[in-house]
Amino acid sequence: GNLSIGGTGKTPHTQYIYSLLINNLKSNQKMALLSRGYKRKTKGFLLADSDSTINDIGDEPLQFKNRYPSAYVAVHENRVKGIENIIEKSEGVNVILLDDAYQHRRLSPGLSILLTRKDKLYTSDYPLPLGTLRESSKESKRADIIIVTGGEATISPIEKRIIKEKLNPMPMQDVYFSHISYKSIKPLHSGQFKHSLNKKTSVILVTGIAHTEHLFYHVKLQCKNMEHIAFSDHHVFSASDIKKIKTKYENMYGNNKIILTTEKDSVRLKNHKISDSLLNLPLYYIPIEIGFDKQDQENLNQQIINYVRSN
Repeated sequence: GNLSIGGTGKTPHTQYIYSLLINNLKSNQKMALLSRGYKRKTKGFLLADSDSTINDIGDEPLQFKNRYPSAYVAVHENRVKGIENIIEKSEGVNVILLDDAYQHRRLSPGLSILLTRKDKLYTSDYPLPLGTLRESSKESKRADIIIVTGGEATISPIEKRIIKEKLNPMPMQDVYFSHISYKSIKPLHSGQFKHSLNKKTSVILVTGIAHTEHLFYHVKLQCKNMEHIAFSDHHVFSASDIKKIKTKYENMYGNNKIILTTEKDSVRLKNHKISDSLLNLPLYYIPIEIGFDKQDQENLNQQIINYVRSN
């Protein structure tokens, strides 16, 4: 989780941990992901399946389920009750990965990971309404691991030291630094179009996420020209939004052009009410992965694996 109101990269980091653990669990261990299911239209405990929609479970759990179809993904607004339901209804789940549960004080997690953005550390922020923190920065003491997100792939030892001094972690807290890696674009409707992102491609970039800076500059450097249509985080696309996107696309000069969005936005654009109107458009999404430098990756991975195997 995080101390701020959002935008630190919880979901891709959760995916990173899931990918790590799924290959390192003991034979008698089975893992589940539990999320709130933000902005879903259902209540209580719900288990994701191949027919789940954003209205059922929310965009981030659906994104997770789409990426890992065999994963046990559940939602509940009350994490304690969600865990109780998983234990009661699942067959042998004994490892539970919680996405965004740092503020659920009735829980006592065995391993707690706190995220903070490199360009807005919680030590430089204030609680709402003066700043963007959900709770005081002093509550960082509850974390076992602190990950500084949103940095570059290469960060100097001096810069790491300066940031660690600002965070002033407790002696038993480990601090790591992550970065985002962009993968090849994928069509929203598989097999329909075969474009690539290069200097010959014009792009309409559509985003509904909290922070777009890295993605904006990554795409801008890769393509011929770009126009950006930005919506708020977790935005639910409407018919008028789709009309706006289509008009922008049609008015863009040239023939080698695409509409590009994020992986999180793609699950909302697949909403059955609007998906059909996009079928004839070259609509793509760009997957992301979380990366660490070699030493951080080895240490973080081993710390997580050791915890899970020993408990």
